[in-house]
Amino acid sequence: MIGQVFTLVLKRFFYKICCIGLYTILLSKILQTIFYCKITVKYVFKCTLFILFLMCVYSTTYEVLVEW
Repeated sequence: MIGQVFTLVLKRFFYKICCIGLYTILLSKILQTIFYCKITVKYVFKCTLFILFLMCVYSTTYEVLVEW
């Protein structure tokens, strides 16, 4: 029972982390092209990654609780 929940969490979390990584790389490249400033991109990259990570944790927890 606990093993199934743990496996479900890992699968969903890993998938979302991959999506977050791709989205953040794309966003940072777009901002880098627009602003030509690496400091701004690094700051935005870190903030975006942190916000998306929190959203990922929240949605994964919600999905697991709903399915469980």
